[in-house]
Amino acid sequence: MKQLRQVLLWAVLGGVTLLLVLSIIGAFLGDERARVLFNSLPLAVFWILLLGLLLAGLLYFKRLIRSPGLLGVHLGSLLILAGAMYGSDAGHALAAKLFDSKKIPSADMQIFESQTENHVMATGETHFSRLPFSVGLKDFWIEYYQPWPLIARTLTDDQDGRKKWERNIIHWTKGQEVAIPNTKIRLRVLEYLETARPIYAEGFGRVLEITQPDGKKTTIPAQVGQELVLEEPQLHVRIARVFSNLKVQTSGEEHQVVNVPGPPTNPALKIHIDLGDGQKTHRYVYPFRQMHDQEEDKFKFRYLFLEPEGAEHDPDSHQPAMEILLKYKDKEHRHWLIVDEGQHFANLCLDELLDTEVDEHEQHPYLRLNEPGQGEIREFKSDLVVLEEGQVVKSKIIEMNDPLHYGGYHFYQYKYDGRAGRLSPYTILSVTSDSGLTMVWLGFILLTGGVFWLFWVKPIWGYLRTRRSDAS
Repeated sequence: MKQLRQVLLWAVLGGVTLLLVLSIIGAFLGDERARVLFNSLPLAVFWILLLGLLLAGLLYFKRLIRSPGLLGVHLGSLLILAGAMYGSDAGHALAAKLFDSKKIPSADMQIFESQTENHVMATGETHFSRLPFSVGLKDFWIEYYQPWPLIARTLTDDQDGRKKWERNIIHWTKGQEVAIPNTKIRLRVLEYLETARPIYAEGFGRVLEITQPDGKKTTIPAQVGQELVLEEPQLHVRIARVFSNLKVQTSGEEHQVVNVPGPPTNPALKIHIDLGDGQKTHRYVYPFRQMHDQEEDKFKFRYLFLEPEGAEHDPDSHQPAMEILLKYKDKEHRHWLIVDEGQHFANLCLDELLDTEVDEHEQHPYLRLNEPGQGEIREFKSDLVVLEEGQVVKSKIIEMNDPLHYGGYHFYQYKYDGRAGRLSPYTILSVTSDSGLTMVWLGFILLTGGVFWLFWVKPIWGYLRTRRSDAS
């Protein structure tokens, strides 16, 4: 019996040592390769043998049962091993044969925003499986350390001494001066408003500018229905339509001017012009281009975006604003970078401050308060709901390491669509069975409790008993 105990003891120690070595190897293999290794047939045999050795230890070493600490450590190890085996691919396959279980060990689910899904692609499979319930993605979003990053485009020299353009994200903190890369400009953010609206001197930011033959300029707000009537020289102009993204669609020989949804890349105005004496026409006016009347060449029209004087907090806005102070040599320049509604960035050209001469057709150095997607990602989240028979039975906003648990599965935030917030955003969830997880958690509790008993409770209890005995 004594010899059998020694063999059993050394076998257990050898098994634990091998487990330690395998754990170190698995840490360097990555998730997929480690999964294949630990679910392979040789290791399946090893897990069964190790479980048998731990059970035999309880039978042949009575001290394990008499000591609460040793019993907790031993039972905890047994439960962790048994739970991991039950939750493995082989454990699920065995449960399917013995209990007709339909649970999937692990899978991926791709789900689009505002849609529901119950199809998953199980790991290692080439066909879809179905869950007994559906998961809906109400909303998906990405959070950045700087939601609207500040980007600088400047000229620098490459290895051959040639000039090249370089883009850099400026890591700023309100009130602190930072350098703009490749320049001697110092920048300080004076104010940052996450949700703001611009303030204009005349109360509006976009106007139609009309230049009369004598050079006199008049402006009216760039809004549908706004008009200007002049007596001498005679003119009646009315804004008929405002475009954020004008496109000309062609069908056969017909051409139609439409306002296309999406980023405002081609803003324009359609104006009706009446010069009197029956001369009526219409024009399309674009920013930064003067449009001449083709008949008499009397008037010039221009669509202008006025410079705002500042910004103020607006909780209904989704656009930010930033006031900055730029220092270069003996110059100081204060400026507001304000992202207008529907726009994706706000620019500040640095030509004037740097005294650079760049052709109007070339690129320019600039600062840009840019839309999210350029900064460092802090977190990405999904607002999920679980539906059974069309009814919502559970909901949760998940993020990395904070999954949704329902129906015997954990739904983890795994991957996401890099275009999120632009076109059909979707997320990929990692779906993992919870089989055996309760046993594993209970095992860790017993293991931790056993170690705590052996290294804290037992020594302290022994010390107190010794002091009490000495006192007597």
